[in-house]
Amino acid sequence: IAERNPLITLVRGKGLLNAIVIDSGEDSDLAWDICLRFRDYGLLAKPTHGNKIRLAPPLVITENSDYFNEYDFEDVKTHNESIYDKDRNSFAKRIEHVVEQCTRVSHSVKKNLEAGFFPIVLSGDHSSALGTISGIKAAYPDQTIGVIWIDAHADIHSPYTSPSGNIHGMPLAGVLETEQHWEEMKSIGYPGPKISGNDLVYFGVRDTEKAEDKQIEKLHIKNYKVDEIRYRGLETCVSEALVNLAHCDILYVSFDVDSMDCDLISYGTGTPVPRGFDQYEIIEIINQIIKSKKVVCIEFVEVNPLLDTKGNKMAETKSILGFCALSLGLSCAVEGQSIDKVITPKEVTRIEK
Repeated sequence: IAERNPLITLVRGKGLLNAIVIDSGEDSDLAWDICLRFRDYGLLAKPTHGNKIRLAPPLVITENSDYFNEYDFEDVKTHNESIYDKDRNSFAKRIEHVVEQCTRVSHSVKKNLEAGFFPIVLSGDHSSALGTISGIKAAYPDQTIGVIWIDAHADIHSPYTSPSGNIHGMPLAGVLETEQHWEEMKSIGYPGPKISGNDLVYFGVRDTEKAEDKQIEKLHIKNYKVDEIRYRGLETCVSEALVNLAHCDILYVSFDVDSMDCDLISYGTGTPVPRGFDQYEIIEIINQIIKSKKVVCIEFVEVNPLLDTKGNKMAETKSILGFCALSLGLSCAVEGQSIDKVITPKEVTRIEK
């Protein structure tokens, strides 16, 4: 069927899943009909049209690591068909659907934290981070959350400043609390702000608008740029960031794959930006943050294989290195072993192969 239909792309996985991606164009009914037919045969299928694919990261992870075969995987219900809905306003596109989705993510994160699990959130659109942070705050209402945002973008717009109206550029404004759905979104999980400006640190932000720059300056948010990290040293900068967040009881790490250099790695993400980190720097950053023993949740976002011109190289095959570093650090913590064990360049080469 796939060979006869140009809308269908097969994503083959030798792990738990085989998947079919349906590029439905404007015909969402046809896409969902095809998906349902495939599901009758026990195959996972989801439609997409210019949107991030939520099924791709788990496929690559299960191929390259046993980590997700050992632990539970929860699929938070999505309404991808909403991307076909006409925008009700241009200032915060499809915000009513995003509020719904973030509320689900918040509930799931809260539930898993309260059950003693370490949630690893795999998402397409970075707007999900608002739900994740809200869920953490709901689980730990009396604790201060530190946020480490590894991204090419500041994501601190509001509907009143965003030039695009895309909510994936607004999650931090929502949790910082900077008309109906926007107010509702800011109160998901926990009423009011979840963090303050001094609870937030940026790594790699290099593509911002003037309104964001003013907000960053106003809130005194530190941004460790790629050039600064390479000049001063990665270990020095991460250590300094952790000192600045020492007042925080717990930490959340948000990793957007566009924080990596699109020219060096690939363009397999929605908003690629050059002159970013390489995969080894990302692994070192995550490893060092994990050693703080304060991290309670991590999120990986903005994978879009349909935009990858290098055979799906960027988000899946390179962000998996971050997952390997994470699982290594977590296993050390869980088993009570030395937390100083980190992934080495030799192990990275083995994983890449």
